Amino acid sequence: MQQLLLGNFLQGSKRCGDALVEVKSCSQEIVVYFLHGRADIGPDCCKAIATITRHCWPAMLTSLGFTAEQGDILRGYCDAEAAVITTTAPAAAPLAP
Repeated sequence: MQQLLLGNFLQGSKRCGDALVEVKSCSQEIVVYFLHGRADIGPDCCKAIATITRHCWPAMLTSLGFTAEQGDILRGYCDAEAAVITTTAPAAAPLAP
């Protein structure tokens, strides 16, 4: 049982670490968003933000210099972007008879 818990913890830690590296690589997009109030934060960056804000430690974004409030704003932005992508995705082509 302990090995299973430790394995789950290590797997989650790796996922959080990978997400942190991704957010760090797209930090310029995030800074532009906060400076100008508009920007295209890419889907990979949003996926990493979602991972950190939902499955990791809240302080991870602060380690990159973002406040908890900015983390909430980014999560809201990415949630809204995901909703737009989901609702505007083209319908699948019908199958040939």
